[in-house]
Amino acid sequence: MFAATSSIGISIVAWWASAFGDVDIGLAMAKAGLAEAMLRYLPATHSISEVEYGQAENRARDSGFGMWSAEIESPHEYRRSKSSRIP
Repeated sequence: MFAATSSIGISIVAWWASAFGDVDIGLAMAKAGLAEAMLRYLPATHSISEVEYGQAENRARDSGFGMWSAEIESPHEYRRSKSSRIP
């Protein structure tokens, strides 16, 4: 865990915990449209709620929040659309 200390001796981690409590920053980012829920890359044993993350991403996508407001092609879709050519 990163615990940088300011000149007055309050650690950033302690400040974050007192200001925001027990917040799942990944879920908050998915809800805001700032992250994609890459559920297929999760290890077999994890504590992330796949349903909650999936629903958060879908709501953000449907509402056009954050990155979902842009008309862009995701990197993995771009790579799939290009055929591999061996010269």
